[in-house]
Amino acid sequence: MTSHSTSTTSSPKEENEKLLDKNFTIIINKQLGKGGFGQIYLGRNIKENVPIAIKVEENGNRSHLYLEYEILKSIQGKDGIPHVYKFRQGHKHNYLIMELLGKSIDKLFSECKKEFSYKTIFQIGYQMIQRIEYVHSRGYIHRDIKPGNFVIGRGDNSKKLYIIDFGLSKKYIDKTNNKHIPYKEGKGLTGTARYVSLSTHYGIEQSRRDDIEGIAYNLIYLAKGRLPWQGVKTKNKKEKHKKIMESKLAYTPDKLCEGLSYEFVSLLKYARELGFEDRPDYKSIKLMFKNSVVKNGGSLNWEYDWDKKKTEDSKEEDEKSEKSEKSKKSEKSEKSEKSEKSAEKSESSESSEKSEKSEKSENSSKNENLENLPSNVYEELFVRNLSYSTSEQSLAEFFMKYGDVEVAQIVKDKKTQKSRGFGFVKFYEKKAAYLAMKDSENLMLDDRKLQIRYSNDKTKENKSSQNTQNTQNSNFSIFVGNLSFKSKESDIRNFFSDCGQVLDVRIAKNEEGKMKGFAHVDFDTKEAVEKAIEKNGQSLGGRELRIDASTPKGRGNSQGRGRGKPRGRGRGGNVDPVDKAKKSGAIIQSEGGHVKKFEDSDEDDD
Repeated sequence: MTSHSTSTTSSPKEENEKLLDKNFTIIINKQLGKGGFGQIYLGRNIKENVPIAIKVEENGNRSHLYLEYEILKSIQGKDGIPHVYKFRQGHKHNYLIMELLGKSIDKLFSECKKEFSYKTIFQIGYQMIQRIEYVHSRGYIHRDIKPGNFVIGRGDNSKKLYIIDFGLSKKYIDKTNNKHIPYKEGKGLTGTARYVSLSTHYGIEQSRRDDIEGIAYNLIYLAKGRLPWQGVKTKNKKEKHKKIMESKLAYTPDKLCEGLSYEFVSLLKYARELGFEDRPDYKSIKLMFKNSVVKNGGSLNWEYDWDKKKTEDSKEEDEKSEKSEKSKKSEKSEKSEKSEKSAEKSESSESSEKSEKSEKSENSSKNENLENLPSNVYEELFVRNLSYSTSEQSLAEFFMKYGDVEVAQIVKDKKTQKSRGFGFVKFYEKKAAYLAMKDSENLMLDDRKLQIRYSNDKTKENKSSQNTQNTQNSNFSIFVGNLSFKSKESDIRNFFSDCGQVLDVRIAKNEEGKMKGFAHVDFDTKEAVEKAIEKNGQSLGGRELRIDASTPKGRGNSQGRGRGKPRGRGRGGNVDPVDKAKKSGAIIQSEGGHVKKFEDSDEDDD
């Protein structure tokens, strides 16, 4: 037994690959994603020598990963259900070891510039219904239906759609009597607000019908590129949920699906007409999608728009390679000529080569890998020169061509509530803001040429020294203390919006990324700073703020306050690889790769 556990076959292949046990390793510098419950890392199945995904959460009183493991274990063995290896409880962390999957529908939709054909959408819808039918047949409802929770497989399974993230799932069959759970009211919203059913907004206990209505909203989103209630701006989550519900009520199924094929409105109406205990007619829904594909001259062959995109990208690469080879041969031939004519040809060739290089550079910039962006790229843009008649809705819709907009905010005068001609647009992904910045010379909205920059860009020039930074802070920045630990950057920005143009909000955090209770706010003028200081003692998030024009020395420290956890306890053999890696700084966020993520979906993504 001892020799087996120390054999070379079970040894890590690289320095950052650590053993979880004799069968699995975790690669601690390959973080694939993160969410409300923890992170996902790349790992390896030692016996089969294949990559795996490992979800990691801190060890607490209640393990979300263990609940998900129990559900996945009970529904194993069907197409589109991720294979789960094991759940492991460590000294400081819990681990859910499972199959590594491919990209999410949300990610693929973005890569296709938010344009899917009806055939692709109906094939996605067909498999969504297949997956949820099986989950329901095992007595569970999913309760978080969204494009990010459906992913494609890898290798031979790349045509299959998988349903993931069962952290919010629930039994709708009562274990004690094998009957449907009873109808209840007064429940909180569980799921992603953008896609949950109207019944869920009303506080009614969820059942199978709510998963079907969620699928309907997902497909409408894929057909239209956005839903009318996206980007709603409110003070808190409760108010946001109310606004989204009001918007869903205002948009009847016919109005919401205006301009779309009849299948979308049919599914939404059908889902809303289902009773609490009704079993959905999965077969008829799948048949409707199948007939729609056939009606348009196709078949369910599981060919998708992203497959075509891969083929087109591959052809472009081949063409570039051919051009490069021809260019090299031409250069060699021209260099061998000694006459004046050959010299002229050489000059002509060089000119042509520069043109080709310029063209290639232009093409590569259009198709550049947007997974590895510069460090000075942020999700949020500061937008100036807005028309005073521009609404937040039209601002959001204008920037949707670059990516999904989380928030579009126009700064208004506190007394008159009229636009001040500037605002902010925050995307879900940095690359969307990056693409908008690249197109900054061509941004026209309501007959006004927009001026944009990253809102986290502190100044026009880099601050070369600490003295320069201190000087700027004392003139154009304020210190804001006694902040609630729940305060967000947007809350602070809104609080000071009536003082002047807020250039940046920097919330102080410790080494673990937790808020330290104070922040610095940058303004564009000294007058704005003076107005902000007058707010000293006013309340934000239930706390009276302490506001000062200068940065107090010695306030706070990276260690924070409180007793902390006792050190030196625990056995030496139970060293947690993730905890150890975090302390040593070995963990590096990895963009791309496995896009499957898990998160507390009560935190909706609108």
